[in-house]
Amino acid sequence: MIAWPYRCAPGTACPVAARWRVLQLDVDGTGRQEGLKVRAVARQVVESIRPITNALPPVGAASVPEEAGLFADAPVVVGRGGQGDYAWEVRARKGSGQDFWIETAHQDGELYYGGLYQKPSRTEQQASLFCAPSRERATAALVSGYGSSAVAKVVVELEGRPAVEVPTFRHKRFPFTFWVLAPIPPDVLPLAFTSFDAGGRQLARSTDFAGYPDGCRR
Repeated sequence: MIAWPYRCAPGTACPVAARWRVLQLDVDGTGRQEGLKVRAVARQVVESIRPITNALPPVGAASVPEEAGLFADAPVVVGRGGQGDYAWEVRARKGSGQDFWIETAHQDGELYYGGLYQKPSRTEQQASLFCAPSRERATAALVSGYGSSAVAKVVVELEGRPAVEVPTFRHKRFPFTFWVLAPIPPDVLPLAFTSFDAGGRQLARSTDFAGYPDGCRR
């Protein structure tokens, strides 16, 4: 692996928590002799590559202490649910700044989606739709969302079906309310989602779904 910093456009700030990129070279070879040849070629490629701005210190130079990483904390499972091929979990962790990393994955570890988010305002919400393949049944959809800690209830409107009230969950370390609706048949499209506070007052309604907004139809 070879690391080098981002080259940011003039007047554009580089990412604070991710100023370094890494080139990883994966090489495969079959048979002992062929494998040795491929390994030699891979080594030659690695030794010949130099980034635009070389991040490797000169020979004999003092090493530079490693900067703090992107995340300040280890990931925490904030919620689990579903069964079989559609068993999901939501994980979160604190970033090195004001950001939080939130991801939705299958319980076996396969990641559906992850992203950096800041503490949401009272009326801010977001949802993403993923397509989860099954070895036993047809592909189904999962909708994962979050809102502020003021959210007590979320209702998801579905195409051609009654609206569904989705259970919400929280974790004391994160200023979010999370929810997941799964599975949804691939021919059913989520149309909107609305969040309410503990008093039943509507906080926000949105028709935008990230990920696969057109659903999982084949």
